Amino acid sequence: MDPITAISVGSAAISFLDFATGLFKSFYSIHKSSTGQKDTVAALSGISARLAQSNIELDEELSRFQDGNLSKCDQILKSRSEDCRELILEIQTLLNGLTVRGITHWDRTKSAFSVAFKSLWDEKKVSELKTRTMEIRAEIMFALLVSMRYVGAFKVWTEIRSD
Repeated sequence: MDPITAISVGSAAISFLDFATGLFKSFYSIHKSSTGQKDTVAALSGISARLAQSNIELDEELSRFQDGNLSKCDQILKSRSEDCRELILEIQTLLNGLTVRGITHWDRTKSAFSVAFKSLWDEKKVSELKTRTMEIRAEIMFALLVSMRYVGAFKVWTEIRSD
């Protein structure tokens, strides 16, 4: 066997061992977790739940106004709220596939192995969803900050006019 072929075979073996080790670590952490999810997936699940609750509250506040009466900031908030709704559905769909199912120990073990493989496969997708969540959060916070500034300026303006 020539040296290049030997290096290629060694590299392939090391890559396989790295993948198998990652898969086993993922399987073990999922199998032992109380939620039946990997830690990063459980964190995304928590973020998704908080995002859904905040989005409901924001929708309730914005629904009090008619579309023609919304300020530019409120329009941005409404648009970001719709983006949140779509993102939440996407996150929940992903999380449903990355959660251990089964009643018996054997079913949960098989499911944990399947989820471990899927979580390695979907790791980039989870990271992308977390990034998108943080981007939308930043945009909403900025729009709220600007909106609060307008409210504060309006209060100051009305106080000056009343004097």
